[in-house]
Amino acid sequence: MVGSGVLLVALGLLFLVGAGGHASRYAVAFVSMLAGAVLTGFGLRLHRRLEASSPEQLRAEILALARREDGELSGADVDAALGRRRAGAVAVIEDLVRAGTCRRESREGATFYVFESLLPRLVVKRCGYCDFEAPISEKTGECPKCGGALRTAVAAQSLSGGPELYGMDE
Repeated sequence: MVGSGVLLVALGLLFLVGAGGHASRYAVAFVSMLAGAVLTGFGLRLHRRLEASSPEQLRAEILALARREDGELSGADVDAALGRRRAGAVAVIEDLVRAGTCRRESREGATFYVFESLLPRLVVKRCGYCDFEAPISEKTGECPKCGGALRTAVAAQSLSGGPELYGMDE
């Protein structure tokens, strides 16, 4: 479409240059350039719409949305962000699940997609035997409950687990 439109505009310009004062040639030039401009505009619009629905573009948008949402997307988040392109996005998300980039969870009747690599990370001090979690500021290296060794590690935490995951009281 775009190529045909450009050719029509070029043909119109040729008629305009070679009009030599003939009104019929001016009319042909005007109609040709107008038709070419309309055809080029529709072609570009169609190309942009198809490009926005491509799997590569949808994948990039889904991953950017997951980054903004701290590694967790709900089905409603995807619907709101992608609108009419939701059908294509579902296929892309299924590919991401199959590839292991994310995993699907059902909570409270809603579907969530969890991207482990994008979840926030916390440094925790945890006992290797009883899983007691001690404050990071604690200087001792042994568990106050069982006497086991406390190890410092980085843990990915889901933000949708509720406010009890992140306490400011300690």
